[in-house]
Amino acid sequence: MNTKFKKGFTLVEMLISISILMLFLGVIAGSYIALTSANKSANDTQKIYREIRNVFDVLAAEIRSGQIDYSCINELCIENNGKRSIFKFKNDQILVAKQFTDFQPITSENFKIDDFSFKIFPLKNPYDAVNAADDFVQYQPSVTIFLKTHGQEFRTTYSSRSYGKNLKTT
Repeated sequence: MNTKFKKGFTLVEMLISISILMLFLGVIAGSYIALTSANKSANDTQKIYREIRNVFDVLAAEIRSGQIDYSCINELCIENNGKRSIFKFKNDQILVAKQFTDFQPITSENFKIDDFSFKIFPLKNPYDAVNAADDFVQYQPSVTIFLKTHGQEFRTTYSSRSYGKNLKTT
């Protein structure tokens, strides 16, 4: 028998080291794919919340600075110093018309809303003279907004900060 040591790796050693390397690379690649997928999901969620925040900010500014017009039936109408804003839901978009202009979307073009509704409380105008003696109507007017998009539901309530101004009633 030859007692000299030969330099190098045997085939079995090479196969084992390549297998360990491939296993390690597989774990690294799987982690990278999971990380990029989580990052994309977080970015998509962030875009949804940014759009929702924009919608709520626009509605909050209008509702807080104006007075709810109780004469509207299917839209949300806000009077502010003689100027009227009308909000409605159509074709997966929330639209607004200010002072008799055409309706314009308040969300970006590719952002689709599944459902949009609102509830006004109290149901009758508390500043109308006919309701002055009705204690069940004498509450600060508020609007609760319900919005559904991408399988998520959002709800918030804003109250009008316009105190005691009378709207024309029909």
